[in-house]
Amino acid sequence: MANSPEFVGFVALSVVVLLAGGALTTIGLLAYWRKRTRSLLAAVVGFALITSGVLVESIYEIGIKRPFFLTGIEILRLQLIELTFVIVGIGTLLYSLVRY
Repeated sequence: MANSPEFVGFVALSVVVLLAGGALTTIGLLAYWRKRTRSLLAAVVGFALITSGVLVESIYEIGIKRPFFLTGIEILRLQLIELTFVIVGIGTLLYSLVRY
């Protein structure tokens, strides 16, 4: 199961999302240091929260529990945690755009 195409795809896409989210967070942080505006700081926090949601899910599924050993309730709880990070992150990004 660990070598299935679905698992390899999950790992590969998780890495891509983490790299892209890390790059967006870093670029936003550099912009904040240059301009020192609250809207840029909010954007950095938003990108970091969204990336953290993916990171939490990936670490739990790949490193702690393994996806093929997760029960149905664990999958739902994990998705709830990830989506909470994503929703708060998107809300923070929306706040940052409104403040800009």
